[in-house]
Amino acid sequence: MKITAEVTAGVCKFKTVIQAESDGEGKVELKITSLCPQCKRMEKTITAADPYAELFGAGDNEGESVYEKAQRLAVHKTCPVPLGILKAIEAAAGLALPVSASIEMSKGE
Repeated sequence: MKITAEVTAGVCKFKTVIQAESDGEGKVELKITSLCPQCKRMEKTITAADPYAELFGAGDNEGESVYEKAQRLAVHKTCPVPLGILKAIEAAAGLALPVSASIEMSKGE
């Protein structure tokens, strides 16, 4: 299955597009495109993933996880893009429906 996820991150308003497609052999190929200087670092670093390793800690645990790579590349810790990558991986692998998620913030009184 081929999935496209678009993430607009918080106050910076940078948009990141994540394309994820199952290769039919247990891996998900990724193409990440971002205008964010920090997320842009992930474009060449996060190009494929084992969905079972990423989501359940099982399967091919070679190398770093999406969150570990994002942290190493100095992506802001609260940036929603790594989560968007995982949601795209999950849906492309057929492990979840491709349904949007959101975080709504409001200032308390």
